Amino acid sequence: MKEDVDATQRGEAVLLRTWADLTFLMWKNLAGGNVQNLKHIFRAPISNDRTFYYAMKAVTDVGMKIGGWADRVTFTETGVEGVATAEDKDKGNGLRAILTTPNGSGIYWLLLNHKAQFGIKTVTKVSVWADSPDKAGDANPKNMDLCLYFQFDDV
Repeated sequence: MKEDVDATQRGEAVLLRTWADLTFLMWKNLAGGNVQNLKHIFRAPISNDRTFYYAMKAVTDVGMKIGGWADRVTFTETGVEGVATAEDKDKGNGLRAILTTPNGSGIYWLLLNHKAQFGIKTVTKVSVWADSPDKAGDANPKNMDLCLYFQFDDV
C-alpha cells in the first residue's frame, strides 16, 4: 500500500537533532510568513544543572535573591536592569555566564543556524525568576522552578 503513494504526496521528513531544530520548525509553523519577527524565548522550568547553577550564581553574585516574575532579575549587556550604574558590579557578566550554559547556548544555536530566516539577531537581555518563589528559601534550591526569559534584537 505504501508503494502506491508517490514522492510528492509523502512530504519530506526532517531530521531533528537539537532543541533548536524543533523550536525553529514550531516557530515557522506558528509565525507563518513572519519568521523574522522572533523577539523572545522562555526556557522554563530549568532542569539542566549547569544552567541552574550559573543562573543562581549570577543572581547571588549581584546580591539579589530569586523571586517571582514581578521580582525577576534582568541581566543586560551592561549590567543589571533597574540597578544604579554606580552600584552595578555585574558589567554584563550575568548575561554572558547564562549564555554559556546549555539552555543559553541553545538560543544562539537557534539564531545562528537559522540566520537566513531570522536575520542577524543578538541576545540583549535574560531575566531570571522562580515560578515557585515560595520555595526560593528552600534548603534545596532545586525544589524551585527556575525560569529564564531571553530577549533579542536585530543587529
